[in-house]
Amino acid sequence: MHPVRLYIFASFLFFAFSVLASHGLKSDSAKMANPSTVANGATLPKSKEVGSTGFMPKVNVNLAPPVDHATRSWLDDPLRITVDPNDKVSQRDLADEICHLLPAMLILCLPFLALVLKLVYIKTGKPYLEHIIFAIHIQALAFLSFILIKAGGSLASIVSKDFESMVGLILLLGMFLLIYRAFRVVYQQGRVKTVFKFALVLVGYGLILVFAFVALGNSSSYLVSRGS
Repeated sequence: MHPVRLYIFASFLFFAFSVLASHGLKSDSAKMANPSTVANGATLPKSKEVGSTGFMPKVNVNLAPPVDHATRSWLDDPLRITVDPNDKVSQRDLADEICHLLPAMLILCLPFLALVLKLVYIKTGKPYLEHIIFAIHIQALAFLSFILIKAGGSLASIVSKDFESMVGLILLLGMFLLIYRAFRVVYQQGRVKTVFKFALVLVGYGLILVFAFVALGNSSSYLVSRGS
């Protein structure tokens, strides 16, 4: 498959799956937080709303038992988008804007990943374009792997949350093993050198993603504030 077609296909599946998984998680949380009934069949009073002034959001006082986040697995939300509840902008609008800009941000990060690969493997003499093609394949593999990790974890959650986390961790390690193998095949270097350079690429690209996500959050907040 052409690298660009592969990337588009993998990213579409990943974001579609992430949105569906996030909606499913929100629905479950809403059911657990519903104050209309409790275990003994008694009815609790409806939520009371406390007004506020200025840009501060309204505070909902819910008498239902809170959702126990301790029982949630680290696989529950692939995107893990959270916002400050005291922000002036709408939380839902901000999360939607982040989801809207996230695919473009990841595409813009690809040339930087290729640059890191170029610097780490500068002695191989490979042109920059080859590093870009390899970066596209690696990120596409990551998209497909995260879908598999989440799906496998969901099936394992039938047994227990601990088993879900264990299965997710095994699949995650499998993804890194495949990427390590790809590094060895493409760059034709020894095990020790490949492990060291793979670690350098992970650190370098990790820092790039940190700055990218900070810029994404600020840009999304600005666009939502301007729209409101």
